[in-house]
Amino acid sequence: MEESFPVSLVVYDLSGGLARSLSQAIIGKQIEGIWHTGVVVYGKEFFWGGIIQEAIPGTTQYGRPIKTIKLGDTFIPQEIFREWLDEVIPNYSLETYSILNNNCNNFSNEVSQFLTGTSIPQDILNLPSDALNTPSGAMIKNFILQMEQGVKMRAMNQLGGVISRVNDHSNPLPQLDLFGGYQQPLSNSQLNSGGNSSKTEKLEKKTERKHIKEDNKPMISDQGTPNSIVNRLKSMEKSDERRDSLDLLEKYLEKSIENEEEPDQRIFQLFDNVFRDATTVDKSNSSLLSSYLFLFRLFILRRKAAGYYVKEGRGTLVHISQHFLSLPSSFSTLSTMALTVMTNLFFQSILEDFLLEKSELILSNAIEAFKLSDSTSVRQIVGTLFYNYSLIVSRQSGKVLSSLMDKLASGLVEFIEKKYKLDEETLFRLLLAIGHLLLGSSSASQELRKKKESLLSNIDMMEKDKIREISREIKDI
Repeated sequence: MEESFPVSLVVYDLSGGLARSLSQAIIGKQIEGIWHTGVVVYGKEFFWGGIIQEAIPGTTQYGRPIKTIKLGDTFIPQEIFREWLDEVIPNYSLETYSILNNNCNNFSNEVSQFLTGTSIPQDILNLPSDALNTPSGAMIKNFILQMEQGVKMRAMNQLGGVISRVNDHSNPLPQLDLFGGYQQPLSNSQLNSGGNSSKTEKLEKKTERKHIKEDNKPMISDQGTPNSIVNRLKSMEKSDERRDSLDLLEKYLEKSIENEEEPDQRIFQLFDNVFRDATTVDKSNSSLLSSYLFLFRLFILRRKAAGYYVKEGRGTLVHISQHFLSLPSSFSTLSTMALTVMTNLFFQSILEDFLLEKSELILSNAIEAFKLSDSTSVRQIVGTLFYNYSLIVSRQSGKVLSSLMDKLASGLVEFIEKKYKLDEETLFRLLLAIGHLLLGSSSASQELRKKKESLLSNIDMMEKDKIREISREIKDI
């Protein structure tokens, strides 16, 4: 039986009780408290106040919590949780902190969903909007914005303080990204800056694009060190054969991603047996499967490893796409890992036929995951999946099924038109996908061209610079 860990939400009232006694008189609405929250798990309290931090529960600068709410139990190993924290750091930095839109409670909610598949209480999440929807909302907003600057200043001071940053007790957190730094996809060549005539120069100036380029690369998930995950799996596995195979896998993953060495056949057999034996998912095996998928997404990036899954190991990829992509929220970590495996398959062109053949299954499950989850991580991964598929469409539209083009186009339109809560990076990746579909096949472009103006009108043009830039590029296509 896998080890479980209790997960709790600790709630603090930053007003010290004043909100309850004075809010009715001041803003015309009863507010019980000004809430700050943290999540307690693995014997630590994790919270965000401009930077992600951890501390011994009850020892933070917020004093004693006024209440503790049990969120459930998690079977996710601490090593995977800490890898996940490293990956979401770009979403929770000083730059992205906003008391109104992206605060400590949003972070706690994301952690809770990752660990348990459940959200924190809505009255805590809705506090800023509830306060603004009062007769004194405008005055409160100005006060909140001033408070926000104070929070950021305190967070900057704490960078050298006694409360440790997650995963590093002596240095600032490394700025890792879930997709290995490919937030602005790399290209094979630089765009030429000049031409042979004034007419050519004018044309190049019009068509030159910073983000949407014909030689963009797929986004991949290549962060994380496998050693701690391998060691945990070895402690869980009873079979000497599997433990030996894990040793071989660890040594193989230590080598460069460009390594051309053939993997030992026992590694392939390990993954085949682990995944294909899991015909059902429950609390007894979800953590083990998540750990193996964490390693598999790194393994599949090696060309020699990917070659096996073109034919012999194809059934393993089919099993993952059928059984692990669409699961109840209580197994969201497993689905998240399975989605990252799918995104990494795009790194190897030899696997494109599989991705095209199973596109209906993969995209349908991804769309469902996007709509059901409030997790920023899940939505970023789905956005990446759509972007990676759009590269295939734009590059070889003649080979791509019209049904795939329609699925991509309709999914993108729905995500943006229905105004799901999109963070900047998810929106950027969805817009990248739209741009490449417009560059690609005519059937996909026709649908999107009709919707292009209305889609862009749904986007707040006061967004970050790269959102404004890519929106202008789409308009010009």
